[in-house]
Amino acid sequence: MTAESHGYGIYWIIWGVLLVLTFVMISIGEANISYLIKGALLLVGAATKALLIIFYFMHLRLEKAGLAVIVLVGIFLTGFLMFALPAVAALRAAGYGVAVIGNQPAARTEQLRALGFDLEVIAMSAELGVAKPDPAFFDRVLELVGWPDPASVAYVGDRVGNDVLPAAAAGMRAVWIRRGPWGVIEQLPEGVAPALVVNSLTELAERIGEAWAGLPVGEASG
Repeated sequence: MTAESHGYGIYWIIWGVLLVLTFVMISIGEANISYLIKGALLLVGAATKALLIIFYFMHLRLEKAGLAVIVLVGIFLTGFLMFALPAVAALRAAGYGVAVIGNQPAARTEQLRALGFDLEVIAMSAELGVAKPDPAFFDRVLELVGWPDPASVAYVGDRVGNDVLPAAAAGMRAVWIRRGPWGVIEQLPEGVAPALVVNSLTELAERIGEAWAGLPVGEASG
């Protein structure tokens, strides 16, 4: 099947369908429903998008396929920013310091700043020379935020092995955000209880104070 047989107008229609599907999947990810239902719906959405991309874009020439990739990345970033930026703004408005530190290429730091993440600390594993779940990564996290008492830091992540367990081992308040594929697939080991479990960035911003529930007043700060 060729691009000519599709007609160029169809690509705008498929782009619109992909956009709608992306926002629907983001909404599902933020919804307060059972993980089984959420996982099934996200799987159906991902499969539908994959079939559309394969059918309508994979046959295109390299330059057109490149344009399609750029469009799809833009869709993803739009959905990401819909929830990430407001959540960060809400946390900072509540008086919390916010840092973004993760397993990513070094270029991600400037990309996030360009997208509007104006934070005191943004750093990626490629810059730090160490990655999660290495305990040294979490030492660097504490160093970058000024060596506070680890118990005063809420470390938020969606991976049990990469985030929750090593953050807790470092003495931080581990917050498990169950969104995206890992939040649905992974399960906590028996006897492991994070300081807080949330299903979305919106819920995180609303409930972050609960991460220090039960701690002495002097330690319960973000």
